[in-house]
Amino acid sequence: VSERRRAEQTLADAYDREREASRQLRELDRLKSDFVSTVSHELRTPLTSIKGFAETLVVRWSSIEEDLRRELVQRIATAGLRLDHLISDLLDFTRLERGQLRIELGPRELAPLVGNTLERLGSVLDGHPIELDVPPGLAVVADETALTRILENLLTNASKFAEAGTPIRIAAERSGRGSVVLSVIDRGTGIPTDELERIFDRFYRVGDSMAPGTGIGLAIVKEFVEAQQGRVWAQSTVGEGSVFSVELREAA
Repeated sequence: VSERRRAEQTLADAYDREREASRQLRELDRLKSDFVSTVSHELRTPLTSIKGFAETLVVRWSSIEEDLRRELVQRIATAGLRLDHLISDLLDFTRLERGQLRIELGPRELAPLVGNTLERLGSVLDGHPIELDVPPGLAVVADETALTRILENLLTNASKFAEAGTPIRIAAERSGRGSVVLSVIDRGTGIPTDELERIFDRFYRVGDSMAPGTGIGLAIVKEFVEAQQGRVWAQSTVGEGSVFSVELREAA
């Protein structure tokens, strides 16, 4: 009787595992379908802006005041930057899927790297005062390109979920255990506690289909951080903002 019960329990456990695996596969298929739809929308939005503003300038250039021309050109540049960022995410994601990520670790000073990233993002961060607390000379063991992409994704996320006018803070400090913690802090909408563990999953978006973005940005961040022998995590309070922290080895 005992052996029969053990056998029945084993079969029941196997059935439960199979059912859970099947559920996860269905969920992954759904997320991938949503991802394709979302990417199409995310690509079309900046393209529509670029096309519309460019056509307006071509047709009405001489009749548009100089200040408005500058504003339209700036909007075209912002949309182009958004498009470039999205394409970079898609290319990074493809490389990660194929195992083609190349990482060259070396000492990288944080202050100039952060400065260059902020300059590259340009108008993406317009409307958000930037607060910097990155000590000069502080360096980590990292890949320059990968660390730049991490910062770009975290800063873009911060600007996306925070109201215009609210500051975004970038801070770095020694952990006391031979590493450095680099954090991006915003005062945005925040993330519910029950979703914090999933935000680094591929295709996952906070609030599901209502959330902006493709659902791969934070997954790319995690992959890049772990490829550099580091770790990443988030802390958040709904309505108050979020803190995304990356810990990497300090360079000697």
